Amino acid sequence: MAMRDPAERLRAQLERLRGDERLRQRAALAGEMTPQELLAETWALCRWAAFFLDQLPEDEAARARGYHEALPADAGPVLRRLARLAAPAAEPP
Repeated sequence: MAMRDPAERLRAQLERLRGDERLRQRAALAGEMTPQELLAETWALCRWAAFFLDQLPEDEAARARGYHEALPADAGPVLRRLARLAAPAAEPP
C-alpha cells in the first residue's frame, strides 16, 4: 500500500533511520567520545543537515522544517548551557 500523506512518509523514513545499523555503529563510537568531541560532531552534523535542507525544493524544505519532536522536560538546563558555549571552529560543509 502506497503512503500518500507526506507526514506519514516522513514518519516512516524516520523509523527506518532509527533502525539503521550505521546509526547504531555511530552511537557506539559516540559512547567513547569526550563531551567536547561530541559537541564538535553534533555541530558538524547540524551544519551538514542545514546545508542539505537548503538544497531541497521549498515545499519539501517547509515540510521538513515543520516536523518537531517534543523535547524532554529536563532539556531546558542543557540547552541553556549549550547556548553559552562558543561554537567549535568548524568549517561549513
